[in-house]
Amino acid sequence: MPGQRKPPFLIDQQDELSSWRFESFYEKEPETIHWIDFFATSKMPLNFLDIGANIGIYSLYFLSLTTNNSVVCVEPFQKNFTLLTKNLRLNNYMDRAKVIDSPLSSKVQRGSAVISDERPGGSGFKLIEGDAGNQKSIDVQILNIDSILYPFDQKYLLKIDTDGNDFEILQGGIKALQSGCIISILIEASCAIQNQINDFLENFNLLADDRFNDLSNHSDRRRIVNNKNERNRVYTRAALIN
Repeated sequence: MPGQRKPPFLIDQQDELSSWRFESFYEKEPETIHWIDFFATSKMPLNFLDIGANIGIYSLYFLSLTTNNSVVCVEPFQKNFTLLTKNLRLNNYMDRAKVIDSPLSSKVQRGSAVISDERPGGSGFKLIEGDAGNQKSIDVQILNIDSILYPFDQKYLLKIDTDGNDFEILQGGIKALQSGCIISILIEASCAIQNQINDFLENFNLLADDRFNDLSNHSDRRRIVNNKNERNRVYTRAALIN
């Protein structure tokens, strides 16, 4: 649309989904933008762990707001991984980015995955347990948050958005959570799972952060209208919530 605000980064827009993600950047998840804005522009030295990075729009945004901080992008779907890497290079951000193409869960192990949406920019990569049935599966090396962040000597924002095993991924970061290296988390999950996540994170003194969860233009409004069960929630170290 003429006059529409554009994101402060470039991406390869040769496919339809990438173009849509770029054009809808400021409208799709305002709470995610507000969360990144708040912490990336604070005086606290922070890095960004982006699990389910897709083509990298939120990592690119974080990097556009900072000069010294870095990102770790996790994206196991190879078409998206290729676009993610291309987009980081397009913005000259590769020197501040680590890219990982292994999926994450609670444990480091071998596993299987299926891809239900082959389109570039799609979100159809799913880890599976047991028999894949009629679906064609691929063998994958699974990592966890602790294996990525060890030795826990830097501070991180953590975003988890995998349209699947988000809570299992979070549970693979117990040592990192205990260390205090993760200072704020944005995680997408169903309403019921968010209640479990809330109880789990309270054990590490991470509390629901209503500065972001109660925004008037939160994506929950759209999800409720569209009968979607997923919710974005932010949890922050209690000492950092005013």
